[in-house]
This record gives sequence, structure tokens and C-alpha cells, in this order.
Amino acid sequence: MPDRRAGSDSRQHGHRLPPEERLAEPEIAARRVQIAWRDNQHMPDARLENAARLIVAVRISRAETAVAIRPYWETRHPGQVHCCELGVEACFVAGPPKLEEYSEAHRPERILYASFLAEAKPSFVVDAGA
Repeated sequence: MPDRRAGSDSRQHGHRLPPEERLAEPEIAARRVQIAWRDNQHMPDARLENAARLIVAVRISRAETAVAIRPYWETRHPGQVHCCELGVEACFVAGPPKLEEYSEAHRPERILYASFLAEAKPSFVVDAGA
């Protein structure tokens, strides 16, 4: 079975960019808006499962972030809907103690939703331009 992690296969579901550009884009955006920490779990594109929430929950606990940014839940892209659900569930699961032997319980204080595909009215906007 081929490895389908982002960047490992030129056949990315629903994406027109080459894998190397697709992986570089979020890093560039994170630097522009001065995000202190950003992580990518290299989960399979278009095949997210809720069982993965524990992996994400452990990363959230270890990062001890105060804010989690998730894709907006109303979108035409099913992968973004699943990513939103997975992220919200992982933020909740990260809260109880003893989630993982080497991490403390930590639940983000806020979850923010970002979208460029939805018709949602934003509550605030961050200019990521020059």
C-alpha cells in the first residue's frame, strides 16, 4: 500500500498544488501571522478517522497552547469538516488527567474557527499580507 502522508505522494485528493508547495504554504502563513507553534501530524489526506483524536489530543496537551485554530465546520470540503470535528474532540479529550504517561492534562482555553470557503461573518480578521 502506498504511503499517503502529505508530501509523500503526488496524488493528493482535492488539491491542485504539488505536495511540496502544499506543505510549505501553512508554514509561510504561520510565520506571517506570527504563530508561535504549528504542527502537522501527516495524517492521510481525505481519510481522517475519529480514532486519530487521541494522537491530536496528546499533541495539544504537550503543546499547552491557550488557543486552538480549527477549520470552520460549514464548508464544501468534507476533509475540513472532519478536521474540525477531530480538532474539537481532541481539545476536549486533552483535558482529563492521565491522557498519556508523559504529558499533563491541558485543554486550550479557546477554539477559533478559520475559513476562506464558508459564507460566515468573521468576528475578527488578521491581515496576513505584507
